[in-house]
Amino acid sequence: MNSSRNDSGTDNGPLNTMLEKFTDPSLDELFINGSRCLQLNFKNESSSEPSIFSDELSCLDWLYNFADAQNVRLDARFPASGGVLSGGGYRWHAVIPPMSPHGALFCLRKARLGDLALDDFSLSEGVFSQVLNHLEQGLPLIICVRTATGKTSLLCALLKHLYLNHRVVILEAIDEIPLLSQRWVKLTAVPPSVEYGGISLHKALKESLRLSPDRYVVGELRENELRTFFSAIETGHYGGLTTLHASNERQVLRRLKDLSGIDYDFNSSIGSLGLLFMKSSGGLGLARFTLAKDC
Repeated sequence: MNSSRNDSGTDNGPLNTMLEKFTDPSLDELFINGSRCLQLNFKNESSSEPSIFSDELSCLDWLYNFADAQNVRLDARFPASGGVLSGGGYRWHAVIPPMSPHGALFCLRKARLGDLALDDFSLSEGVFSQVLNHLEQGLPLIICVRTATGKTSLLCALLKHLYLNHRVVILEAIDEIPLLSQRWVKLTAVPPSVEYGGISLHKALKESLRLSPDRYVVGELRENELRTFFSAIETGHYGGLTTLHASNERQVLRRLKDLSGIDYDFNSSIGSLGLLFMKSSGGLGLARFTLAKDC
């Protein structure tokens, strides 16, 4: 394989090979399963071909150097990491042994978050007006759906439609949502390293409240992000948007209670929290809107 090296000594050949695949505009995601295969996920189909790595050692060695060039830690003590590719445009994630015992894994996804507008979503009758009315009152909203169905794209479309002239503070564990307005700002968590303990998303929230946000966004609720989101609600700040992997009201409430922990007064926090459900299949669409307190 012909390859070149950048100034940091990283072999650019594998990455260049991957990026060449994305010259096909219908390719959404590329997945490397070590030296076993390369999977290409298009809009309506997927295909497999031989891996660009001849053996597991060369794949692992390249990932170490790649992560280092991205200023991200990836080693046996931190065997999973990801981020936005330097220069933007792509989201990547890597998992290595011992977390992935049969070899290294690497996923590269084309970022399309700034490309879609609300007109690209099929809006169920009455749902869109309910959502806009809810947000115009400055009430918090969670966009709920299964993974890879467009929830973050919808979040970006709502932000573009409503808040280009507002100071939106975006809080993310990994830098993903594009800054589509000069008025928007972003704070991200800083992962720990050997020398440094890192900065939590909750710490980033505390700093963001000193920036007088008109609206705030927490990219996705996974674990500690729930505490961050509810804490922001309880500060009395106007408006808040986020996303969550869930497909129905019962699943949302169960996940929120599980994430919040037994030491958190969950029932007093949901107040006027709105839940917007997207269709679980069949393209980009909105299914229904409800309030968490009514579930």
